[in-house]
Amino acid sequence: MDFLVWSSPAALRAGPSDVPPAAETPAEGLGDRSAVTGWQGVLARWAVALVWFYEGLWCKVWPGRDDQRAILGDVPHMPAWAVTTALIVIGIAEAAIGLWALSGLWARAAAVVQTALVVVFNAGGLLFGLDHIAEPGRMLTQNLAFVALVWLVERTSPGAAVR
Repeated sequence: MDFLVWSSPAALRAGPSDVPPAAETPAEGLGDRSAVTGWQGVLARWAVALVWFYEGLWCKVWPGRDDQRAILGDVPHMPAWAVTTALIVIGIAEAAIGLWALSGLWARAAAVVQTALVVVFNAGGLLFGLDHIAEPGRMLTQNLAFVALVWLVERTSPGAAVR
């Protein structure tokens, strides 16, 4: 679908063999990073941030979800008295990741950290709390789509073209 981004309407009408090379290639220094800009990039950043806010603040801090508590409670060597504190700390950290994603600062580092956290959280849930995950396949599928969105945000962040 690159032709929708880089070709002019006249070049599209001319057909693929008549399209000048300049219309087929992105502007110098931009790569394909400008494919989603403006409000779409802002919307994508907000979507990523809202996932972290929901997962952190709503699911772990207040009011908290029983399945999240149960999964963390099943982690080996996790004392029962520490589950609530650990859940709150993880939830606040997730909300901070959401703010980081929303800021657009250090977008590549943010994407790497987010990807690593999603992988670690999914692996931990599957290893230690599988009995508390209603549909593991759905969870993995949704998180794969989320990680794809995280990397789209990285590619469309304001400083991405200058890297």
